[in-house]
Amino acid sequence: MIVSAGKRFAAIIAVVLLISAVPLWADGQGVAKTLSGRLEGFLGAFGDPRLLTDPLPTGNQQAKSDYEIIYGNGTATEYLLAHTKLVPNSDYAVVGGISQIRDVDYHIDYERGMIMFNRPIRTSEYFVVGYSYTKGGTGERKLLNIPGLALTGNGKLSVDLTYGSRAVQRVGNSVTPNIATYGLNTTAKIGSNSTIKSMFYTSNPQRPDTSGLGVLSLLPTTPIAPAVKSDRIIVQNADLAFGKFKLQLGYQDVGPNFSGFLELRDSDAAPDAMLRRFEYEKGMKRTNIAMQFAPGGTANPALPVSDFFWNTIQDTSGEFRAKGFNFNTKNLGLFAETRGSDPTFAKLAYLAYGTEWSDTALQIRRQFDPNAAAGNVAYMDIYQTIYAPGIERSRYGLKFGSGPSTGWLQAVNISDHYGEIERYGFKVAGEKYSLSGFKQSVDKTFTKLPYLIDVEKEQFGIYPGTERLDIGGSYKLKNGLDAIAAMESFSDQYGSVATQSFGVKGKTWDVKANFKDVTRIDTVVPPVPQLIPTGSLAYEEGNTITLEAGMERGLFKSFAGLTNGKLKARVSTEQSSGRNKSATFEAGILRGTMGIDYADLQSSYGTQVESKGLRFISDRTANKWLYYDALYKIRRDGVAGPVIVRAYNATAKINDRTNLSYNYSTNTEYYDAKIVSPVALETLQLTSSLKNGYSLMGYFKRYEYLSYRYGVNSYSLALSGKLKSGASVAAGLGQNVALSTLGDVDGKTLWLRYDHQVSQENYLKFSVLATRWDGVNPITQSENDLEFRIDFASRFDLLSR
Repeated sequence: MIVSAGKRFAAIIAVVLLISAVPLWADGQGVAKTLSGRLEGFLGAFGDPRLLTDPLPTGNQQAKSDYEIIYGNGTATEYLLAHTKLVPNSDYAVVGGISQIRDVDYHIDYERGMIMFNRPIRTSEYFVVGYSYTKGGTGERKLLNIPGLALTGNGKLSVDLTYGSRAVQRVGNSVTPNIATYGLNTTAKIGSNSTIKSMFYTSNPQRPDTSGLGVLSLLPTTPIAPAVKSDRIIVQNADLAFGKFKLQLGYQDVGPNFSGFLELRDSDAAPDAMLRRFEYEKGMKRTNIAMQFAPGGTANPALPVSDFFWNTIQDTSGEFRAKGFNFNTKNLGLFAETRGSDPTFAKLAYLAYGTEWSDTALQIRRQFDPNAAAGNVAYMDIYQTIYAPGIERSRYGLKFGSGPSTGWLQAVNISDHYGEIERYGFKVAGEKYSLSGFKQSVDKTFTKLPYLIDVEKEQFGIYPGTERLDIGGSYKLKNGLDAIAAMESFSDQYGSVATQSFGVKGKTWDVKANFKDVTRIDTVVPPVPQLIPTGSLAYEEGNTITLEAGMERGLFKSFAGLTNGKLKARVSTEQSSGRNKSATFEAGILRGTMGIDYADLQSSYGTQVESKGLRFISDRTANKWLYYDALYKIRRDGVAGPVIVRAYNATAKINDRTNLSYNYSTNTEYYDAKIVSPVALETLQLTSSLKNGYSLMGYFKRYEYLSYRYGVNSYSLALSGKLKSGASVAAGLGQNVALSTLGDVDGKTLWLRYDHQVSQENYLKFSVLATRWDGVNPITQSENDLEFRIDFASRFDLLSR
């Protein structure tokens, strides 16, 4: 038996050596080099259970940490682990991405190394279990392991041999076979700067009555569960350097049925981070080619490096690919890059330990600034690239100049196999001037707008079937003055909005003139302001264009400002082809602001409106205990008599947690003063902050229809706050009085509100308002009012026109 075992072991080593001699090239310095510590920390922060690191320290210096990924078989609730003598309370378990609670969802036998779940784990599920165990003795459930048998030759070649075997697991009346894992890891040095590395490991099931080396099993012979299959890991990396030229080649193939990770980890056959990556990328193949050329060599490291790369990652569902080049000289750089995946590629979120996520996020940033660096990429950029298979992003262009004069030209294309987004941009800058701009279009058939990351949504807007052109620049004049000019246009099949702006700005004053022409004939539904970032193109398109659609043509605006110490003043005027004229003067003294308004414009009803007003805004310094502002304006529309517009607001800070505010307004103006609402509104509100983010609010509200002499007085008490899940909740109870010339009617109101962001893109809004009147409400002509509303809003909600 001993002779037979020796021959078998020798034969295994000979086969492995023969296979490893075949050159399968891969990306130099291997998979470990691509591990990004920053990305790993980011993923850990998001709590992905498949990326969990070792358990927390237990204080037992003789203990060693490990974790296992085990697939369920659909019937069993008990599973033998690879180790016994586990350290109590050092374990965690995750099933299907959900953390399990010890002694509730699962139980664990620390002495025997067995985990028991309260339900069977389906065959489509796997669970992750981590723990610490006592090293030596029976703490390792291993039949035989030969770790790191190293062979070296002249310091140029090293070969590490590994053989290990894992004992059986009982599953009901059957057992899984022993897993024999064997292979080698070789490193060959060529010259002083070149290295070739290769890994080849095989996991092979053995019958439970005998191990791979002929050692009798300690367990009786029983039927074999057919779950485990033979498979292998192949990794080949070449890192070759020839002076200023560097070539990296790589190939990786992790078999979908490879099950020898525990043996490789215990024998230190590869870095733990690399093994974790292999576990995550089971069934996937990588091919990497990269070349670099440093024109200045080590003598001039300031010169940029030219490079070329071609990477593919594939499995049975599809492929992810990234390819491109950068060619750089002292004053010129050419670049081209494309990254994307097949719509069917199901493993995009599994590329956890490579640089695919972070590299794609950086490419997205460079769509708008080719000089963007890794430091410009936010964690949220990386996270949002995970869930968008089927998007192909390409960019190409050139960079030129050095020193104070630089510039770039770039073309960007984003495709989802149904439609495209195209963007052409440029930027030129010198000591005294700067000029930049872009032209972009979004196809109606582009379907992946909701899956773009936030920075893309802010730039591309939210409307398919649109085109946009933006050009702007500045020039430094004498005496510290800057000349500024800008042109913008936004158009689709319904019309366009075009603006031009010219101005001169100095240290103490600012003069600007704006022209606008609106030819749109439809009304575009605006985005929800809370869900679109303020200042983004999407926000401006949704709010500015909607309000101005078909209302103003040939609009001219001018502005002049002066700043001198504590005195601030500005004058603005507005005039359009529709006889709309307005002027505003504002003066700020001691941080407060006094304003005088004049307007002569055409209202939305076609009548001419003239208004004159006065307003004041108090100092808004943070340490002030009282804020207040006032507005008084007289409107004459040529049909009815004068209309008084008033607005008085004051907020007093009683203490660090309590504020008292009062608001009163009549005939509120909307849409740049073109519409007035004939309503009087008065509120008195006391708000106090409680613990744990909750607030208690009591208020009085009076709402009166001035034209009909109807109104409602309300007295309410409300509680609002945020739950641990991030949802906002509020509930209130009120007493109402409906007022009319026919008499008063009392009523009671109960209202509830719940707002929750259920995913990265979607929001759930739920509200109930119920009022019971003692009689017939003269305003609604009903005895009971009930409003029940559920809104499922999207951060990128494409509403119908």
